[in-house]
Amino acid sequence: MKPVFMKRLAIFLFLCAVAAIAIYFEVQRYAHHSARSALDQFVETVPYVRQVAVGNMDVDIFGEGIRMTDVTVSVANASHPIHIHRVDVRSMDRNHPWPFWMHVEFHDIRFSPKQILQNSTLLHQLGYDALSCRLEGVYRYEHASKTLVLERFHFDIADAGSVTLSGRVGNIDLVELFSGRVDGAGIAGRLGGMLIEQGRLRYADASLFERVLQYLARASGLSTEAYRRRLVRNLSAALTADAPDNVASVTAGLSAFVVQPTQLVASVAPDRPVVLFWLLWHRNVEKLVDLLNLQVTTAPLPGTS
Repeated sequence: MKPVFMKRLAIFLFLCAVAAIAIYFEVQRYAHHSARSALDQFVETVPYVRQVAVGNMDVDIFGEGIRMTDVTVSVANASHPIHIHRVDVRSMDRNHPWPFWMHVEFHDIRFSPKQILQNSTLLHQLGYDALSCRLEGVYRYEHASKTLVLERFHFDIADAGSVTLSGRVGNIDLVELFSGRVDGAGIAGRLGGMLIEQGRLRYADASLFERVLQYLARASGLSTEAYRRRLVRNLSAALTADAPDNVASVTAGLSAFVVQPTQLVASVAPDRPVVLFWLLWHRNVEKLVDLLNLQVTTAPLPGTS
């Protein structure tokens, strides 16, 4: 009886293993299909994206992760597609047409200025023939209150600089914006109605500011240092005799960055939300600084003393 039992047990375990493998590959197939469908929906929804081609896609069937390599993105009005070495989706909401939360990283995005700009002359004059960058975005959307919480948006261009942005904005219907039913003018109108609740921006320079400064100095017929001094004087002249301390502090922060471009940190924390459209049209700088509770400081670059 024992040999018969062992034989049956071995057959049973073998069948279980085959079934487990079959289930695994079926789940993998379904996960790839779902990921591909989500990608296709993204292309259909975002107006300026025409096509996305993926060389290889790995899906974490036990989590929310997706890794795509050798990605090519065709963008409207661009002569050539943009190439991305790797895209890592760390986590993503898969229960809504447009994810209510996401953490995604784009590694080694390679493109030329003419692929994203109609007039790329300026970037060429600044010395950029090709660009390589990394992008990371982490956000969550609170649908009930129509509030977007941007936990981290980081954009780093090699030999130029990096921008890190975080913030919280209200009165934004993310679902409608990416539904495909809103045209360009409608999108601009809805974005203009956003309520700025808080935000923080950090810019770390890696030669971009100096390149721009040199370009402007040449155009003015001045040396770079002479143009730098003029810029600092213009910032000081923008202050009125009775300018409040917070406005003077902002000017001092900007002047310090012009003198030594390292990191520029700006934050806003208004007492109550401010409509973006109002900010764009407002011309009273002192009132604007006070309303937003704008703070501007500089800091050394990481790894420097």
